[in-house]
Amino acid sequence: CSSLHPGVQMSLTLFEPRYQMLVREAMAGRKASELRGKLLKEPRPRFIFCHKRTMVDGSTVFMVEITRCRMMEAGRAQIMINPIKKVKMLKAGLRPGVSNHLMDAQIRRFE
Repeated sequence: CSSLHPGVQMSLTLFEPRYQMLVREAMAGRKASELRGKLLKEPRPRFIFCHKRTMVDGSTVFMVEITRCRMMEAGRAQIMINPIKKVKMLKAGLRPGVSNHLMDAQIRRFE
């Protein structure tokens, strides 16, 4: 996660099924107009993000918010994320019944 810094936005193009699922979940309930790349209204969807291949209990990761989301063909998405704060992952594990390595985590904010 060393390439992330609070307040410095990063653009991501997501095409892997696990990331498509993440974006669908994060954007659930949003209006279709919000899926065209415009600035999202508050509250914005948030998730844990890290570049590390394997996240383990105790890892330092970032809580990020999606500031823009453009859904594309075949479920791909282009999103802009804004790192909000560093958090410590207390417990992480693969989501039961999901074969695409999407993880759920319990976190604690750094003071």
